[in-house]
Amino acid sequence: MQTFLPFADFAASAAVLDDRRLGKQRVETLQILRALHLEGYGWRRHPAVTMWHGHTPALVAYGIAMVDAWVARGYADTTRALIAEFVHPDDPPDQQLLARQDRLPPWLGDEAVHRSHRSALLRKEPASYRPHFGDDPDDLDYHWPEPPAPPALPGDRVAWVVRAPLEAGRLAVPVAPGELPWTPLDARSGRITKRLRQAARLVDEIAEGDGVVVPDGDELDLAVVRGPHRVEDHRHVRPVRRVGRLARAALDFPAALQDPQVVFALHDEPAVAAALAAAGPDGATTSSPASGVG
Repeated sequence: MQTFLPFADFAASAAVLDDRRLGKQRVETLQILRALHLEGYGWRRHPAVTMWHGHTPALVAYGIAMVDAWVARGYADTTRALIAEFVHPDDPPDQQLLARQDRLPPWLGDEAVHRSHRSALLRKEPASYRPHFGDDPDDLDYHWPEPPAPPALPGDRVAWVVRAPLEAGRLAVPVAPGELPWTPLDARSGRITKRLRQAARLVDEIAEGDGVVVPDGDELDLAVVRGPHRVEDHRHVRPVRRVGRLARAALDFPAALQDPQVVFALHDEPAVAAALAAAGPDGATTSSPASGVG
């Protein structure tokens, strides 16, 4: 995992990358953004991730520069919108704007970082990179900068996201092998898998009265949990009452929904909190123009 920066300038770095690595940088940018912001995604302690702590807009600008260079070479792209969603889906900042606002990471421009990246590229593909990098050595280790900021902490949970069809007044998630008969995690022996932790959220952590968000393309179904867990047709089931819909774009941080988990917490989303509050604690819908509930 790496965001190659042979130079301090994002566009100049993109311009010299070979096609294979340029294409991969789009995907790696997206992976690092998700590692920075999505609970349980993995890679959080990798130095290629921690070096971007506190500088998501700059990482987005880097990723967009890679996408622009990739498309300019005639290739198709499906990552731009996903990358941009981590700051502003319609108007992500570029490096020049961030420089004027003094919002670039402090290690950008550190020649030890950039020289180590040039050296790594020379090792990987000397024929492609020697004409660009002259007499730079090809035997330097990566120089990893210190994290410029501590990792971001989640705010208040406003709802749970559940990736399951909302139908017939219930949410139903298929039971995975080994989950039944259900036993709480703290009473289990053996390895606790990620899938088991997600099931435990649906079974044990989500309480009656909690709000639930169900992604449906560019829209979100909102519901309130109305009863305890049960098992039906080899599925974990929670009864719910649907209370409205919101556009995904109404979220302050819609990229949170890129989390691949089946069940996870959603934090600090005023539009969701307002819509669920308008529904009342028992899920009885009251009309609210601001919330989109009705």
